[in-house]
Order: sequence, then structure tokens, then C-alpha cells
Amino acid sequence: MADARTDAFELEAASIEEFLDLLERRERDPVVAGNESTGPFVRRAVCVTRLFDRRPSDHAFPIITRYVAAAFAYGEDLVSYRITTSNGMEMPSPADDAEKMAKRQQETYEDVRSRVEQRIEELGISSRVPIVEGFLHHATDPRASRGR
Repeated sequence: MADARTDAFELEAASIEEFLDLLERRERDPVVAGNESTGPFVRRAVCVTRLFDRRPSDHAFPIITRYVAAAFAYGEDLVSYRITTSNGMEMPSPADDAEKMAKRQQETYEDVRSRVEQRIEELGISSRVPIVEGFLHHATDPRASRGR
């Protein structure tokens, strides 16, 4: 999606490997890597978080989509990766669906964060590229104001 006011783009990577390759490319980019003052802390950070959307259903229970998302700024652009961990009704106990889906989401979050941390360590950039829990949006993205 292009931002008409800044010509910025949002790219959603198809896999965690592609996401990590783009992060490595950003860090090897002489314009980005050579300029430590490219902006505030958040422009250097990789954001990883757990999110969920709740939608009404025709039944007594809402449909919940749980996912893990990671994002980083690459110049004016936003690179993100998202993996859906569940999508459906989550029944309360005794079915324990909500607890099972939350556990699966947590495990996926830990895996994504671990892989990001590992690549950052391999690149030797852990001192300048923090990993934070949260999600990064362009300020002009209407999703940013919804609180998702």
C-alpha cells in the first residue's frame, strides 16, 4: 500500500525468512547503516507483538483471529511479517479453546522473537537494533488510530 503523501510503502513479507533477509538488507544498506542518526529509537527497532481481532458471529461466541506480527522501518517504508495462529470461535472452559489458542499464540510469538534476536546477533547489530514489543504503523495508516 503506497502512502500518497510521502510515497512510503508497506511491504508484508511472505515468510519469516524473507522478513529477516529484508532486515539484513536494511542493516547493510550504506545509507541506513552509515547514518546512526536516521531518526528516533523506533526507526532502528524491530517491533514484535501478539495481536487479535474480535468479530461478531451468528452464534453466542465471537470469532477471534489471533496472530503474531513483526515490523521495522526501512527508510520511509514499513516492512512487516504476520502469522495467523488461530481464526475461529473460542469456547470458554471446559473446552479451554481460548487458553489453548492463547498458548499457541504465545509459542509462535516466542519463536518469531527468537528468530529475530538470533539474526540480529548473527549480524552483530544487537547493540544498535533493539527488539521491542509493540506494533509499528505509518502515522497516516488508518489502522493506527483504531487501536487495533
